[in-house]
Amino acid sequence: MRGTGCSGGAYDYFETLQLLDGYDAIETVAAQSWVLGHRVGMTGLSYPGISQLFVAKTEPPSLAAITPLSVIGNTATTLQPGGILNKGFAVEWIAHVFDRAAPYGQGWEQKRVDGGDAVCAENQLLHDQRVNNIEQAKAQKYYDPVIVDPLNPTKFADEIKVPVFLAGAYQDEQTGPQWPALLSAFPSTTPVFANMINGGHIDSTDPQILGRWVAFLDLELAQKVPVYPTGLDGIILQKFASAASGTSAEAPLTQFTVPAGTTPAKALKLFAKAYPRVTAFLDSGAGASGSGNPDAPAWVTSKVWPFKGKTTTWYFGPSATMTTKPSKTAGEASLVLDPAARAATSHPAHNVWSADPGWSWSTVPAANGLAFATAPFTANTTIVGPATVDLWVKSGTPELDLQATITEVRPADHQEEYVTSGFLRTSNTATLPLSSPLFTVPTYLAADATALSPTAYTLVKIPIAPIAHIFRVGTELRVVLSAPGGDRPSWTFDSVDSGQSASVAWGSIGASALVVDTLKYVGSATQPTCGSLRGEPCRAFQAEGN
Repeated sequence: MRGTGCSGGAYDYFETLQLLDGYDAIETVAAQSWVLGHRVGMTGLSYPGISQLFVAKTEPPSLAAITPLSVIGNTATTLQPGGILNKGFAVEWIAHVFDRAAPYGQGWEQKRVDGGDAVCAENQLLHDQRVNNIEQAKAQKYYDPVIVDPLNPTKFADEIKVPVFLAGAYQDEQTGPQWPALLSAFPSTTPVFANMINGGHIDSTDPQILGRWVAFLDLELAQKVPVYPTGLDGIILQKFASAASGTSAEAPLTQFTVPAGTTPAKALKLFAKAYPRVTAFLDSGAGASGSGNPDAPAWVTSKVWPFKGKTTTWYFGPSATMTTKPSKTAGEASLVLDPAARAATSHPAHNVWSADPGWSWSTVPAANGLAFATAPFTANTTIVGPATVDLWVKSGTPELDLQATITEVRPADHQEEYVTSGFLRTSNTATLPLSSPLFTVPTYLAADATALSPTAYTLVKIPIAPIAHIFRVGTELRVVLSAPGGDRPSWTFDSVDSGQSASVAWGSIGASALVVDTLKYVGSATQPTCGSLRGEPCRAFQAEGN
């Protein structure tokens, strides 16, 4: 990237010049004689995935397709989820890049200069002018459209015209799980093949997804009928899938096959029919290949996002209950918001991408949390899509940070499994017009900031990362409210909480609730072993203060 290594310029996070460098790289490669049809594609995971979105919007004429994996939907939802600075992975990553973009910061530049590379030596002179994105992040409490809109892919995804193969995880511990917001932002005319799966940052390369990725590149880039990788190519993909997921399993790559004699154009139509715009894989880790190994035995597909399911509201009520009808009994309960009351992360004892990470996911002490749960499900229930917690809150402190964690409770063995979570600084009550009961997008604007009242309840809407989970008969869906932190392996928060109290209301005082999207049941009725699903740790059940 510009401003790093021996390159010229000074580094800044996705500045305009960096995007134009990408444009030039595409066109330079396309001009080479060895490039088939002079068509160029882009591949990559994380930053090399995110960069594809930025380059694609510049519309290089020779760019044929992009395949971004494990990306962000919006810089802000990773850097400041819910308006709270992510001083864990986000700030740590920025600091790492900032240090390595310093003169001679990568370490190998000095050897090049000592060997006579005068251009590399001269380019180091500009590197000290790199932009300190850490200080930018710390100074920016609210969303500034002038600064952040150019760094928000959901704002410019409508400019991306080339076919897109997209993949990411529901529990991504690095870039985060809010990337599906892109699916509503791409133009309907842009061919999009999105794949979502439970797991961590690397699970966008799970074998089932890699097989589709190969077929997509054959069809959209090489414009040929997909050929299943064999020989060395096949071995490399299998070994990569196994090593990336931290497992020894080598689950077979999904093959896309067509009848002999099918033309590439016809094959592409069949591919689009077989894999609609969105595929949500379920229960990865519970497949036949073994506990924790990347293998999703079930999935649902849709031509739109969110899925056209049934919007279901579970209202909070007395005795820690949630029901589909508002409570006839008005009530309230209080909690103490103290981030220090539990470990800041759920970082495992081992590799977070392995089949058995050895999670250290702590419970929320009774005084520091509230929880509401459904009755045990009497039918297997599939939930896929964004969600929102509508929370009526009262506090003597004008501004608080809140975390809402969605879990599956297993009463039979007193265990609780992590599904996902959401965050909000309560001053961010105003929402954008594109918001819906399911999908909440706060404005995060300073002009919209509001304060909590010590005497009256205020509605705050906590955006929840997409849920994709099968709740089996006998299990319960639970919402745990607390100070932010403790649920994710790499995210920690610069929270305003330090032991303040808050009250949450239900019934006629304030209809606090969880809003989700339920679908027709799919998958196996067999309950996966607690903790076997990738990215979903288990812990002992802990009753909260209510």
